[in-house]
Amino acid sequence: CVQARPVIVGGAGERIVARPDLPVMALAVLNPGTALATAEVYGRAVPPPSIPATGAPPARLSSLIPWLAGRRNDLTAAAQGLAPEIGEVILATNATVDGQTTAHYISDALAACDVAVSRLASGTLAAAFAGRKPISGSP
Repeated sequence: CVQARPVIVGGAGERIVARPDLPVMALAVLNPGTALATAEVYGRAVPPPSIPATGAPPARLSSLIPWLAGRRNDLTAAAQGLAPEIGEVILATNATVDGQTTAHYISDALAACDVAVSRLASGTLAAAFAGRKPISGSP
């Protein structure tokens, strides 16, 4: 699903909790054009994914960050095994100090994840994708 507001998604995607208290962030999710059936991903998950019965996410942002850090996605390895191209995060932030800072913050946060992190080059959109550069420390 696509939401135009801050939400936290849980379970198998059926639990969506609106979080209007969280800051809105501009985010574009691009589909790599690869069909990936949910049933196939669940069938490949080892061990089968668990859906923990947890309470509502913490209301305070200072408590929410550690809560999110302790969460996991049991389907990541299975999904990336079926479609490796979904294992790359391409950052497209402004070429400003704020954009650079945001890109470094996100790449640092993803350092422990098994994803390649790159940043778009400048120029036309085609040139930007073709000239993207890996961020140090990413696979």
